[in-house]
Amino acid sequence: MEKDYLTLKRASASRPSGQWNDDDYDVPPDGAVVGRIFKANAAPVDAPWLWTLAFGHHEGRTPTHGYVGIAAVGLLVIII
Repeated sequence: MEKDYLTLKRASASRPSGQWNDDDYDVPPDGAVVGRIFKANAAPVDAPWLWTLAFGHHEGRTPTHGYVGIAAVGLLVIII
C-alpha cells in the first residue's frame, strides 16, 4: 500500500546552518529533500503555507509550487 501522507523534517534539523523559522520544513520522503513547505510572510489569508519542489525535482512537473491552508497541511503530513 502506498502511503498517502508526506513526512516533514524541520528545516533546523535538516539544514543545520543558518537560522530557520519554526514553520519551515523540508520534505525528505526517501532521505533526499524533494521539496519544502513553510509559512509565508506574504500569502493569501486562507492559504498561508507555501510549498515548492526542490531544484532538480521540478522538471516536467506542474505545478511546481503553490499555497495551501492549514487543513491541507495537517491532513498530509507527519513531522519528524
